[in-house]
Amino acid sequence: MALNIGKGTYAVYYNYQEVEGIESVDFQTDTETVDITTIKGEKVTFEKNHSAAVELTFVDTGIENLKKIVGDAWLDDAEQIPGQPTGNVVDNTDGAIALGYTGSVSVALQAPLQFVPAVGSGDHTITMFDAVATLSDITIEDQVVKATVTVRSEATGVQILKGAVTLVS
Repeated sequence: MALNIGKGTYAVYYNYQEVEGIESVDFQTDTETVDITTIKGEKVTFEKNHSAAVELTFVDTGIENLKKIVGDAWLDDAEQIPGQPTGNVVDNTDGAIALGYTGSVSVALQAPLQFVPAVGSGDHTITMFDAVATLSDITIEDQVVKATVTVRSEATGVQILKGAVTLVS
């Protein structure tokens, strides 16, 4: 499913698989700085740490796509439900999402999360490395299930390659 980021249409990929059923994408970036004053009284600011996060809202049709990003929170049909007495299993051929146990809190992504534009895929691709995904919210509105996943990446350096690929690592 294509997304509108800025004025373009993008597709989302994780581990070389397209992730579909995304209703909205919200990017946040932050840079931590440190100010140092030299012996001549000049103030110098250094960038210290960078972080980037993207909040993805999946709609009903994309819920199964959560398996691709937060696989540890997904339970297959007939699978034992964590923290429940023996015999309490998933009773749905499509599987289920398990919230509130250790495996569903934060999942380290094993591959980059990429936002690839529909036109000129070599230009302006956004790639997040070394990220952690958190299934942060599930709601039901007008009988439509919406799940929010926050993917956060923190690093000491963020590379931005002008006019080509944006890398957040």
